[in-house]
Amino acid sequence: MAGSERLLVLLEQLLAGVHQQLAARAPARGADLCQLAQRTPHAFKLDQSFVARLPEDCPTDAIVQAVLAMAVHLGAVVTAEGVETEEQLHRLRELGCPQARASCSADL
Repeated sequence: MAGSERLLVLLEQLLAGVHQQLAARAPARGADLCQLAQRTPHAFKLDQSFVARLPEDCPTDAIVQAVLAMAVHLGAVVTAEGVETEEQLHRLRELGCPQARASCSADL
């Protein structure tokens, strides 16, 4: 698989689990990636399904790092949704996530 194809696959996986403020949970296809390039979002949200897997799941950790890196390059802000544990919050802070919202049931 060529480098650009691998990047497209990674971005498709990344966008499939990330809520964009401009387009709520659109599946990542080639057209969606073109829209992302044309209409740069000013904010991304990390879905609770990603946050719930932190800090134990290495693939999730890598995806969260990629979202944060992309946001920095685009000048966008990232908010992690549904933080439930101190460990999740700590890992998000280590990765440089600027904003986090606790779950209603969380004791943070």
